[in-house]
Amino acid sequence: MGRPTSASIRVAIAVIERGGRFLISRRHPHDDLGGYWEFPGGKCRPGESWQACARREIQEELGVLIGGLRPFADFRYRYGRRQIAFKVFRCRILRNGAPRPLDVQAIRWVTP
Repeated sequence: MGRPTSASIRVAIAVIERGGRFLISRRHPHDDLGGYWEFPGGKCRPGESWQACARREIQEELGVLIGGLRPFADFRYRYGRRQIAFKVFRCRILRNGAPRPLDVQAIRWVTP
């Protein structure tokens, strides 16, 4: 996807499905786009792979480990002066973990 510049951000997103429903999380009110619902994930650290980022972010936000990461989609979005590169992974929660809202306001399992 090219080399990130100081104005570019890489974001890994996890689409987690269980029993025909998908896990979404709600952003804290004080965050950018606070109160919005989204698929969980977050910004990659310098030198961090997309997959490692997705695993770390899900563990930090939801307290579960994910596996079976399969690339699903990637896209770019310009947000002000920044270019954001997104990579979306389909994945699953390992060992029947129960996600909980650690670094998000709330979570919900929803149908498409």
